[in-house]
Amino acid sequence: MSWTAGFTFSAPTRILFALGSTRRLGAECTALGCRRALLVTDRGVVNAGLLEPALSSLRTAGVAVTIFQDIKSNPTASSVDEAAELARAEGCDVVVALGGGSPIDAAKGAAVVLSLGGRCADHLGATRVSAPLLPIIAIPTTAGTGSEVTIWAVINNEEERFKSWIGGDSLLPTIALLDPEITTTMPPNLTAYTGIDALTHAIGAFTSTFSNPIADALAIAAIELIGKSLFKAVESPQDIEARSDMLLASTMAGAAFNSGKLVAVHCLSEALGGPYDIHHGLANAILLPHVMAFNASAIADKYARVARALGSDQSDGAEAVRRFMEPLQLPTLGQLGVQEADLPRVAALAFGNCSDGRNPRPMTEEDMLRLLRQAL
Repeated sequence: MSWTAGFTFSAPTRILFALGSTRRLGAECTALGCRRALLVTDRGVVNAGLLEPALSSLRTAGVAVTIFQDIKSNPTASSVDEAAELARAEGCDVVVALGGGSPIDAAKGAAVVLSLGGRCADHLGATRVSAPLLPIIAIPTTAGTGSEVTIWAVINNEEERFKSWIGGDSLLPTIALLDPEITTTMPPNLTAYTGIDALTHAIGAFTSTFSNPIADALAIAAIELIGKSLFKAVESPQDIEARSDMLLASTMAGAAFNSGKLVAVHCLSEALGGPYDIHHGLANAILLPHVMAFNASAIADKYARVARALGSDQSDGAEAVRRFMEPLQLPTLGQLGVQEADLPRVAALAFGNCSDGRNPRPMTEEDMLRLLRQAL
């Protein structure tokens, strides 16, 4: 592939990777000149006991904190509005996200509403945000979304039962604190699903028509780390080396797709996330082999590299990924409650979200419908 047409790669988020880096939160807030933090999280993080190190760090630094913990998987526009309203009432000057992709995306959305006004729904799917926002500090507790280094926030517009997005360079977190210690409480199924989410990001960035050599290098390195460590982390939650590998892989895959974009897997899974509250990583895991099989004829050489990066002796990347995921014993979409009658609408939504030519093999709405039926 020739790169003479040029490409753009941007990664301005400052990343601090270290065991216990959560305890740097208060110092990072004061270094930014911030004194009142909105901390966006979810009840799973609270119940896992992960909130206290962050709160202790903020209090030690003299930073007042307001907690919003009512974020669900697949965050909603209304919850983003509630978080922003609370932060405005408390005079918050920094937004901290502690959790997986849902709290991080919700925190980004809250920063947009706080800084630009209106409701979250007003900003969904709109022109990319370029106006300055309040500082955002992201502390991921899962290893999957990479949202701590991306320009995107995926939000569920519950009024229209459709997952949409807010995007733009302004949504890049100012700081990402990567702390493998706080990922050790993830249960095995969440470790697996978020890990496959990261794998899907890496494969998507590597095979997208928007790929570039910097994104490719990050994506392949992420796939290698996932192939080496995902199931170690699933089977031995306290294996800090495996947890470190997975957290790094997630962040590198996020940085890769920030410029390389993603292929049809995400278009389909996001369209499913509106009408069905399926975990995003699980939806990706179910759909990934089907989309890879569809794309195989267009990018066999890249898929062979994916297989090698996973440590497979297969030359067929789609088959290598299918075999890699076999231990997960994934359900079908039908077993998760997806109805055949809804698939045409899901396919239409997915096609509208993926119509910029990013998929390596051109895909029609009918193709998407057929892949959904295969996964049903």
